[in-house]
Amino acid sequence: MKVFYSPGYEIALPGHIWPTSKYRLIAGRLRPDSAKAASGPVIVEPTEASWEDLALVHTGEYLAKLRSNTLTPEDIRGYVRRGDGRAR
Repeated sequence: MKVFYSPGYEIALPGHIWPTSKYRLIAGRLRPDSAKAASGPVIVEPTEASWEDLALVHTGEYLAKLRSNTLTPEDIRGYVRRGDGRAR
C-alpha cells in the first residue's frame, strides 16, 4: 500500500484544534521496520498536481480565478460539491 506524506503537511496553525503534527506522527508509525519491510506500507512524497490534474476535480472557472489570483472569500470557503461530483 502507498501512503502519501510530505513534511510540508506540517504547518503552524496557532490555536487550531487539529494540530498538523499528526501527519508526521502517523507517517512515522507507518514506516515499516526491517522485519516488516516487505509487507508494510510505502511512504511516498507526492508530486505537485498539474493544471490538468486539477481540472479533473475543479471547474475551469475556479481554476481561472486561481491562476489570476481573483478567488473571492466565498470561493475559498465554499468548496462545494456540484451535482456531477466535481468540486468548484
